[in-house]
Amino acid sequence: MTKSRARTVVMNGFVEYARVFRENMDSNPDYHPTGQYNMNFYPKTQEDLDLFWAAGVEKEFRGFKRLKESSGDGYGIGSYIKLKRDNLNPIAESLGGPPLVVDWSGDALNKGAHWDFEGMGEIGNGSEVRVRVLVYGEGDRTGSRLEKVGVIDLVRYESTLCEDGF
Repeated sequence: MTKSRARTVVMNGFVEYARVFRENMDSNPDYHPTGQYNMNFYPKTQEDLDLFWAAGVEKEFRGFKRLKESSGDGYGIGSYIKLKRDNLNPIAESLGGPPLVVDWSGDALNKGAHWDFEGMGEIGNGSEVRVRVLVYGEGDRTGSRLEKVGVIDLVRYESTLCEDGF
């Protein structure tokens, strides 16, 4: 048996429901009891999506398609994949926690600066990003982990809740 190596995939696209900060982590106890960082990622082009498949990610997992159809207008190619990262990884602490989020817009001097959640805010639907994903394993045991998000063109997040929370 040969040991599989991890593959890194870098894709451009757009995000929806980006929960990639400690402040907005997906903490639904029914699905993610220890928390999860995740987003709907719409590849910008078919070539971006093809990089994901070429790294060995299966198009279906346990009967469910990984490429989901948008329920709204969609962005990029109009379909998305769920990118995620555990808050607490059961194997190694260093494999959990939030992905690195950086400002990838503007001039070269600021490119790559760490995202300041308090000062820069959440990432809104339709924001253009570049993501780095680690793909590991082989066959039906292939998994992926969101490593880094570079925000190219921010769409400011705006809450749809009223002042009273409804």
